[in-house]
Amino acid sequence: MKKSRRRKKRIPASRASERPAESDRRRILLALGWYDYEVNRGVAAYAREAKWILNDMAGHTREIPVHWRCDGMLVSLSKKPEPDLAYLLRKRVPLVDLRTENGTKLPRVVLDNEAIGRMAAEHLLSRGFSDLAYYQAYAGRVEEERMMGFRKAVEKAGKHFHHVNMTNAPRTCRRGERRLAHLAGLIAALPKPVGVMGQYDVSASEVVMACEQAGIPVPEHVAVVGADNDHITSELGPIPLTSVDTDRYRHGYEAAALLGRLLDGEKAPAEPIRIPPKGVVMRKSTGIIAIKNLHVSRALTFIWEHFCEPIQIKDVVQASEISRRLLFTLFRQHLNCTIMDEITRLRILRAKALLKETDDKTFAIALACGFSDARHLNKTFQRETGMTPTEYRQSK
Repeated sequence: MKKSRRRKKRIPASRASERPAESDRRRILLALGWYDYEVNRGVAAYAREAKWILNDMAGHTREIPVHWRCDGMLVSLSKKPEPDLAYLLRKRVPLVDLRTENGTKLPRVVLDNEAIGRMAAEHLLSRGFSDLAYYQAYAGRVEEERMMGFRKAVEKAGKHFHHVNMTNAPRTCRRGERRLAHLAGLIAALPKPVGVMGQYDVSASEVVMACEQAGIPVPEHVAVVGADNDHITSELGPIPLTSVDTDRYRHGYEAAALLGRLLDGEKAPAEPIRIPPKGVVMRKSTGIIAIKNLHVSRALTFIWEHFCEPIQIKDVVQASEISRRLLFTLFRQHLNCTIMDEITRLRILRAKALLKETDDKTFAIALACGFSDARHLNKTFQRETGMTPTEYRQSK
């Protein structure tokens, strides 16, 4: 008996083309050597838009999937990559490096560390500190860049910079209780009150613990600010920690976006792409005004509590309980700026945050920041930042 042959059903070409072919999707390896929720979330957001197949196994297992075929890589390279990663690098697929300090000429997207240090210093300066210190827990280019930005801002303001350097501590004081005791001694030797930046949130938290051990009150004698805005370290330590939000989500997203452009044949940029920080998230560790003049302190407190309202200079003068002329003089003497400069600075910071984090219309943002209308916001924003609110929103 002759077997009947079943003919395969043919799919019309028009319908076949509608189906997403898994073989056509780009396969991207995320091999950073560490896991960062915000960075990974940013990478994943772009991967979703680009319909990539994304493998981040290395961030969880610390094992590089060397036999997994990939079309591109997002990596964090040290000067001497581990053998498995070095093996993958020889495949010469497009890659983007997220590391700051390896000194290679690879396409790179990094955090703007100088801007991070500068933003932390400006926050402490706005609280009225004349003595500001940078706590360097580790040696490295990231740490040096953040300290450079911090120091430049302090010296530009005519204030006193102090370097709390743990990298040259005796070997016996580099771990455990001895390390904390040594750090407590360094902090105790600083003039008070003092504002201190830790290069990372974990470093800033270490400063808080050293102060706690030495009986130094935070923030009354030592105000502390960290960087990266890690929610566990910042919110669940001995004291809620003020931190610079370094925008690690955008770090991941822009790195993935650059890799996407390289995969499309675009030429790599000559210089690293630097991601600016989003702003300072203020918590209890800097919740103090370090100004000995009571009248200026009262004026600042009033400004910080009411800048989102349509306040005027006469309202600030009234809160200070001295004459307008004397307050102007004292404000310039203690803060090196005018009353209106401080009000405008806070309003612009608030407007930037709302432009990044919401889809609110410009007129609504203007009213929420204390401006009389959208025109007032536009004019002031452009004068202070060099771009309109719309341009600023689109640039992010």
